Amino acid sequence: YRELKEGRTPVSPPDNTPESIHVNSELDLAGIDFIGFDYDFTLANYTKSLEHTVYDLALTQLIDQYKYPSKLRRTKYDENFAVRGVWFDTRTGLLLKLNYMNVMSEEHVFHGRTRLGSECFDEYYNGSQYVSVDYRNEHLRTMVDIFSLPEICLIADVIEFLKVANIPFDPLSVYEDIHSSVAMVHKSGLLHATIRNDISRYLSYDLDTLKALDHLQSMGKKLFLLSNSSYEFINAGMSYLLQDRKWQKYFEIIVTRARKPEWFSKTRPFREYDVKRERNSWNVVRELEKGKVYVAGNLDDFMRMTQHRGEKILYFGDHVYSDLQLPFRRGGWRTGAIIRELESDMKIEQDFIHHNMDVKKGACQDLLVCLHEEEKYFNASLEYELLQDRKFFEDMMSKDYHQYWGSVFHVNGYPTSFAFHLYRYVDIYMSKIGAMRTCTPQQRFLLKRRQKSNLFLNTY
Repeated sequence: YRELKEGRTPVSPPDNTPESIHVNSELDLAGIDFIGFDYDFTLANYTKSLEHTVYDLALTQLIDQYKYPSKLRRTKYDENFAVRGVWFDTRTGLLLKLNYMNVMSEEHVFHGRTRLGSECFDEYYNGSQYVSVDYRNEHLRTMVDIFSLPEICLIADVIEFLKVANIPFDPLSVYEDIHSSVAMVHKSGLLHATIRNDISRYLSYDLDTLKALDHLQSMGKKLFLLSNSSYEFINAGMSYLLQDRKWQKYFEIIVTRARKPEWFSKTRPFREYDVKRERNSWNVVRELEKGKVYVAGNLDDFMRMTQHRGEKILYFGDHVYSDLQLPFRRGGWRTGAIIRELESDMKIEQDFIHHNMDVKKGACQDLLVCLHEEEKYFNASLEYELLQDRKFFEDMMSKDYHQYWGSVFHVNGYPTSFAFHLYRYVDIYMSKIGAMRTCTPQQRFLLKRRQKSNLFLNTY
């Protein structure tokens, strides 16, 4: 261990890349017949301009509709502040980061834009960093999709403004007003209209997405599209992304305005959508046909009409809860997550100094385990040295990640709550759908031998 710690033992370079496909559960691609995709943040990748626009529109709604102080209009979106997986406590007004055991990280607590120290747990949580399941379910709200980033930033900015202005406020009321304002931006159609009017500003063109669809089709896979967005919005985006190719030909079935996650548990009927007249038909849908567009529907009818068993279906989405949890639990579908944060985190993992620290931390942890597994090996002074070393390695590595929230996937050596649910409900995950363009027809995604110190345990 000391030879490794002092740099006298060579460390092999990391073998993961930003385009790696990560594996939680063994998946045989040869056994998959039907592959489905969400649209937003799965087939369509957006630029940072989208987050700025959501923030600005929601702030306008907050001021005009809910009569918040007009001076808030001076606030600007900070695209570097928020990450997915942040929690907001509606009782205390704090933004938090939890690990998978519901323990709050003392380095990642914010009241508005002010970072708090460990003393905040005495003030707000009776000295405890643990959050009970009951407390979490009643008071905490999680932000787990990319659309949540402007909402997190808006919560922080508004609370900071109210604090500085000495305006009393109830955190729950502030949260509900902001959440409603963000929801209205989506439900009103204003956001979709804004994107369609300047599509090249908001959509990030990625040729690898087209290559992936072509490749999967060439392997004999049937594809389907299942999205909450409208056909008109999807058509504008897909036409741009596929360079005006007839994108509909890629999909056996196209379902829009699905209303996920209810789509996976409710029994709304499918309705055929007339794209020329832009209206729903009133006919009963008895089968799902290629070349037609459908709205609504539900999981049970989809599986009955397509005659595909759940284990033969692989569905990709970006939202662990809305897109992937219920098809996994209710339909037995295999699931794939598109997690764009992997790209930046994997670049960090590729850095040799960071990787070197990670290997040393793993060796340190292994030695600590050995000390406590065999009583005859226990040495108190060595244990103290190893605990100090481990803390040093963790602190050094954490500086490489997000300046406010650290890694989306781990905190203080443990998986985050977000990562835990990713592991629980997702078979494979990657930063972009384009990573599927290199798969072979016989591709079997296998679990590799686990490395204790590495977050990205099983990759291709």
